[in-house]
Amino acid sequence: MTVAASAALPSLGNCGSSSFVTQKSTWRDLAAKVAVRRRFRGLNSLQEALKMEEILQTTKIGDLAMTKGRVISVPDTATVLDVIRSLTENNVTAVAVAGSANHWVGAGGTYITEGQSQYIGIVSILDVVLHIADNVSSPTKDIDILAVNIIGQSDESRTLWTLSPNTTLLEAMEPLSKGVHRFLVPVGGMTDPSVTGPETTESAPKFVFLTQSDIVRFLLQSLDMLGPVVGKTVESLGLINSGIPPLAVPANMPLVDVLRLMRQEGGLTSLAVVAPMDGTTPGSQPKPMRGGKILGTLSASDFRGLGPDSLKTLTDITVSQFLVNMSGQSSPRPPVTCLPTTPLATVMGSAITSKVHRVWVVHDDGWLAGVVTFTDIIRAVRQELRTPVLNAEREGAVQNPYELKQKEISLHVQNGMIEETICMKKGHATPSSLPKGDLEASFPFLNGFAQRSVGVGILL
Repeated sequence: MTVAASAALPSLGNCGSSSFVTQKSTWRDLAAKVAVRRRFRGLNSLQEALKMEEILQTTKIGDLAMTKGRVISVPDTATVLDVIRSLTENNVTAVAVAGSANHWVGAGGTYITEGQSQYIGIVSILDVVLHIADNVSSPTKDIDILAVNIIGQSDESRTLWTLSPNTTLLEAMEPLSKGVHRFLVPVGGMTDPSVTGPETTESAPKFVFLTQSDIVRFLLQSLDMLGPVVGKTVESLGLINSGIPPLAVPANMPLVDVLRLMRQEGGLTSLAVVAPMDGTTPGSQPKPMRGGKILGTLSASDFRGLGPDSLKTLTDITVSQFLVNMSGQSSPRPPVTCLPTTPLATVMGSAITSKVHRVWVVHDDGWLAGVVTFTDIIRAVRQELRTPVLNAEREGAVQNPYELKQKEISLHVQNGMIEETICMKKGHATPSSLPKGDLEASFPFLNGFAQRSVGVGILL
């Protein structure tokens, strides 16, 4: 019986008889056989990860940004109410606040200009919600203040996140995997937004927002090139904290208390709305919960469309009543959910199709188990890129994992013999130029199998 494990990309038949190296040794150690099988599976995973990494390294964020419209902005004279209206009219979750160049210090000390205007900062719907939460007893009181005064309500808006269009997708995914939701990207003209000073006004670029949604949409369109990660379940990827279900609020909780909770928890962008607990004492104050049977979602984006009249009602309604009012239906919109066994690709598709930034993970009975956000998805893909490389380096499977981009490696076992083959890919050095002992140096776990025989006497 023959067992073959291969980390090869092209077939060995393309190598030619003079372009591969073969070594043979006896093999009588069953444990060693298992180890080789496991490590060669790791090499396959490693090559798949390297292919995926190459895609993300060769794709520039400018390629994605070219298809996007110009950033929606409001002037520095705009009020909070003006921002709410702009968010609603343009169906966006954030706008830039722009003023005259050289009159402002941008958020985080940045200096980003477009023509004669300077971007002062970004105001998202979360900034608006947190501002309302600070004035929840009289929410109409401060909606006429200037929007520049609420820049920095959320942690993200305390700086102006910008990236060059030449940044690779892999590089951009690093901050996005840590909770940054959007970047300003110049398209045309200036290509390095890190440059500060008056010289940045000369080329007058158009700026666009590149968001987490754009990255996840690209990944979804590249499923066939992303390797096994997209077929793994959200549970196997560790995206569910089984011991601590997500924070949720009962449907009968007053909205003002929910807003305060969003502020207290450091600026939550969304909360699961769940069924009230059975046996609640009449007249008792509803409190936040961990888990529960999910009914809907309260998201910061639900507050788009609020006006002076609707703001007045916030102090008198429950979170469920608010969601009904904003949906225009008799009940809140159903939440977007998945099971712990749902593949990551399905979760990505559900989120993009439903135009949401998170998918709630529930058990078969609808009980809340976890949540998968775009931050989680991007982080999972990045981690799956690095794990095979780190494993290979730790186990000594290869001295330099990136050698697999230049080599094909195969192993065949037959009649108690190991046959190892290294084949150089076209355009790279041939085995004749390989240093002596290259096989052992690259694959030390193959060394000495004949000497490690323990007399098991079982052949594969």
